[in-house]
Parts: sequence; structure tokens; C-alpha cells
Amino acid sequence: INNSDFEFAVVTGDLTNRGADDELKQVHSILSQLKIPYYVISGNHETNWSESAGLTYKKIFGEDRFVFSKGDYVFIGFPCGPYMKMGD
Repeated sequence: INNSDFEFAVVTGDLTNRGADDELKQVHSILSQLKIPYYVISGNHETNWSESAGLTYKKIFGEDRFVFSKGDYVFIGFPCGPYMKMGD
């Protein structure tokens, strides 16, 4: 990505496998190496499966949604998905 002409990156969840705090910290460490802006959307692993009930995600990445414009386009990101762990 750093060797590309991309203006930004959008990373959609799941960001982790288990939703563990150490996984979130590792993902953040990797994404922090990007030289372009990046926008992150959490998945159910970062919320429903999270060992911290989603608090670590918010502490590391901030808000769990975004909106920004590039040229004629508006990008809107927000999390959605199953509300119960292993639910239908």
C-alpha cells in the first residue's frame, strides 16, 4: 500500500480472529505503518467476541464509524452484523 498511489485505505472488519486485546494492538501497529490515511470499521469479532466488550477497540481506533468526502464521492462507514455471539 505504501508503494502505491492510493489516497486512503478502508479496512473493514473483522480485524481480529478472537477479538483479543493483543490482536487489536497488533493490527493497530501494522496499520500505523501506513503512509496514507486509513479508516477502520469494526466487525463482530471486535465487538461481540471482544474480551473487553469493545472498549479496547474504541481506545485504540477511536470511533467505530466514519464519513469523509473525496472528489464527488462520500464514504460512510459503520459497523453492522450479528448482535449475539454465534447468533443467527
